[in-house]
Parts: sequence; structure tokens; C-alpha cells
Amino acid sequence: MQKVPMTQGRIVIPASLRKKYGLADGDVILDDRGPDLRVLSVREAVNRVQEMAVTYLAGAGSLADELVRDRRADAAKEHEEA
Repeated sequence: MQKVPMTQGRIVIPASLRKKYGLADGDVILDDRGPDLRVLSVREAVNRVQEMAVTYLAGAGSLADELVRDRRADAAKEHEEA
């Protein structure tokens, strides 16, 4: 844990931490869900979202296959109505 300077509402992330986590300008996300404020790299935020998506989609099968089935069903319905 490190104390970092904050001036005019801006938090300065020390160069050593930016280098350690591969951060450039605009490469952080603030997560204020829950009791703490967390600073995440964009990469870590994307990884967490992907992990959440896997949990929700587990056992759902292929979304691409489902889309193709839906499109074929819609096309067949349109053909029947014509």
C-alpha cells in the first residue's frame, strides 16, 4: 500500500507503479462498487468482465450458433408469410 499525492481532485500514480503495471495516460478504471475505491488497469478490468461473462454464459452453448439458428428461423418465417 502506498500513499499517493492528490491535488485538485487528481491522484498521481507514481512512475514506479505505472511502469510495474504498464499504465499510460487514460489506462485506469476507478471501481467504486462496494465500500472501497479501487484503481484497476484497463487490462484487469476487461479480464474481470470476461470472467463474469463466463460465469453467466456457462453451459449456454455457442452464441454464434444460437444467432444462426434465430436468423434461419426468422428467414423461414418470412418465407412462409410471403
